Amino acid sequence: MIELQYSQNWNNKLDCDCFTTVRLASQKHQLGHKYNIFLNKVLYKKAIAVSIRSIKLHQVTEELARIDTGYNKEDFKKLIITMYSKYKIDWEKKYLVVITLKTLKE
Repeated sequence: MIELQYSQNWNNKLDCDCFTTVRLASQKHQLGHKYNIFLNKVLYKKAIAVSIRSIKLHQVTEELARIDTGYNKEDFKKLIITMYSKYKIDWEKKYLVVITLKTLKE
């Protein structure tokens, strides 16, 4: 299983049956892949990817930003840039993926 680490439960989304995450595009993110969701390094739940779409940072909508983090669009973009600040990313070229995850009841 793929691990997704969270330092906080943005917008309390991890408590929902379905929730989103926005990550740098990677081959590891595929439809149907299962994820171990960690909150502060503690296993919180397991989930499966039910939808994945690619976007660029400038394509983030107010709706996506609010649902994913509770932040407005501009603060969301700043958060993403800060999260990946250790990488030298050309945000005009780099893709993100919006993954919709469904909680697994095991």
